[in-house]
Amino acid sequence: VESGAVKGIITNHDLMILQGTSPLSVVQEVEHQQDVAGLALASRKVSQIVGLLLKEGARAANITRIVTEINDRIVRRVLEIAERKTGHAPVRYAWLALGSEGRGEQIFRTDQDNALLLDDAADPELAAEAQRWAEPFASFAKEALVACGFPPCPAGIMALNPVWRQPLRAWRKYFSDWIQNPAGGGPLQTAVFFDFRVVHGDALLGA
Repeated sequence: VESGAVKGIITNHDLMILQGTSPLSVVQEVEHQQDVAGLALASRKVSQIVGLLLKEGARAANITRIVTEINDRIVRRVLEIAERKTGHAPVRYAWLALGSEGRGEQIFRTDQDNALLLDDAADPELAAEAQRWAEPFASFAKEALVACGFPPCPAGIMALNPVWRQPLRAWRKYFSDWIQNPAGGGPLQTAVFFDFRVVHGDALLGA
């Protein structure tokens, strides 16, 4: 109020921005983090955002889009930090989000479901180098994501598992086998892997 007249209206959104808990402020905070400790602190604000958005009457579909975008940015920042730790990949790669994360259906965080797709390498030594790089990269990412509130997958469906960090030709064989032999564990795999989405790396590799 100014001179007895209404000057403006303070909304819940204004308060969220002042408290640093608006979606935009959290995204900016995530993008500026240089280590896992800072990223973990920023990621804790996601649950606060969900509660505030629900109080504002936001639709569930809009909340999932916002949470998916923030979670994707957290994952990408983790992987960028991991690349600094382990060095650049010797081949192109794509980090895949699977299951509910791959569908963009998360509101509250579930366990990690991810995989690593490596480009095929004609040179056996280059292929071996890619695998040597992938192990510490995936291990760092798994621990960093745990610190950021994403618990490990009880079934081991993570890039940390060497079964799920493979070159493109191996992934093509996986999918072919699941389709042609559904009785051999295919239903479980299709429920998780057929909804994959590239969240970091070379998007064309996962096309």
